[in-house]
Amino acid sequence: MSDLADLAWSARQLPVALVALARDAGLSVAGAPRSDLSEDAAHDDASRKAIGAALGLELEPVAIPYRDLGAALPRLGPAICFLRDDSGESVVLTLSPSRGRTAAVLDPNGRRVRIEHAELERLLAAPLEETCEAHVERVMGALGRAGRRTGDAVRDALRTHLLAGKRVTGCFVLRSRADCEPLHLAREARLGSSLAKLTVLHVVRYGSAIVG
Repeated sequence: MSDLADLAWSARQLPVALVALARDAGLSVAGAPRSDLSEDAAHDDASRKAIGAALGLELEPVAIPYRDLGAALPRLGPAICFLRDDSGESVVLTLSPSRGRTAAVLDPNGRRVRIEHAELERLLAAPLEETCEAHVERVMGALGRAGRRTGDAVRDALRTHLLAGKRVTGCFVLRSRADCEPLHLAREARLGSSLAKLTVLHVVRYGSAIVG
């Protein structure tokens, strides 16, 4: 079982973690990361996005349905996920792009650590599961011997039922703002979906013509 304390960055290290993850993923970074971030500075989405924007990065929040978390993890990185450790302190988990059977987490030393997808799912789902754990244990107690025989299978089924419609939050997909700029232009102009795609295509082709 992986120890979150060994894998996660302190919330105060968010700018440094973002730069390390961006470079690991081959994304462009603008400027140098601050290392003196206050502990409260990264506790809301607006502040997190502003920290990323100052580094030329875009943080796109994703809310993953609880029942789909396992299937979504292999496609999530590069991403950052905000959790709380055993002491309640806010920490940041950095997910590198990974196509294998295991997830790649970039630790505070900049090393890629491979962990099973099931273990990563456990870490990300834990805050949501805690909200229904008392109910699960009450049901298991009422089931008595039958509940003990079936064990984890019943617990998993109960959690899936109780958390139907709930989403795992606190995760942000990381992108270079330079790569997203054509899409930003379309969004800010409030163009329709089809017209927005044409705008992006035109910008890309125009840029290719200049380079060529």
